[in-house]
Amino acid sequence: MTGPAPPPTKATDTDSRTAVEKACVLLSAFNHRPGSIVGVSELARRSGLTKSTAFRQLAILERADMVERVGRGYRIGRTLKTLAGSAVEYEHSPLTAELLPYLVEVFEHTRHTVQLGILDGNDIVFLSTVRGHHTLAPPTHPRLPAHTTAAGKVLLAYRGIDAAAPDIAASMAAGRSTGIPRQPVAFDIGETNKTVCCVAAPITTGDRAPTAAISVCAPNGAPLRGPANVLVRISQVASRQLHTSLAGCQSP
Repeated sequence: MTGPAPPPTKATDTDSRTAVEKACVLLSAFNHRPGSIVGVSELARRSGLTKSTAFRQLAILERADMVERVGRGYRIGRTLKTLAGSAVEYEHSPLTAELLPYLVEVFEHTRHTVQLGILDGNDIVFLSTVRGHHTLAPPTHPRLPAHTTAAGKVLLAYRGIDAAAPDIAASMAAGRSTGIPRQPVAFDIGETNKTVCCVAAPITTGDRAPTAAISVCAPNGAPLRGPANVLVRISQVASRQLHTSLAGCQSP
């Protein structure tokens, strides 16, 4: 004679990964399109989690500001961006040290705020800023969408002008129309901040894509042709010096 049937049990998630592992794989799912807004279903699919598990993990990550909810989707949050930015700054500290004297030189000639930026995915990360007491303050966050900034545009242009192509193409054409010689520049006229205008030039090393970009930012409406010519001249000198330094590091 058989005993009574055991009580029914609740359905359980068969995924044996820990909560931390699930959170990590969920954050990694944003790498497909950095900076984009992604829905819960798509994140669950990319990470191999159930939708309910993904939703629970996202709620935890949102409270920690690791992700940000935007409408019905999510994107990487400020805390994670700040951590990533700190890692990027540390990784590129030798580059910053090498180019900082040139930022100072640009500032001395233009008396406008000068920044050094690099691409990180589809973002521009500003590694260093040189400014005076009465010049423009830098952006409140060191990481911005690249296609909205002069430095980001000039670096994206070397990718074949594939992201925000009309904006970048127009900005590069504006640089050519100023008569600035032999080197592309890009502009941001009130895109990042309506009260600010910027011009940027790349730092190149040989035939490779640019390593970084230097930008000059002034109050919107200020003339940029003079600062742009200074920027081009000094960025060319900086590029040659950086190329020489890198070649020296690689020699036996």
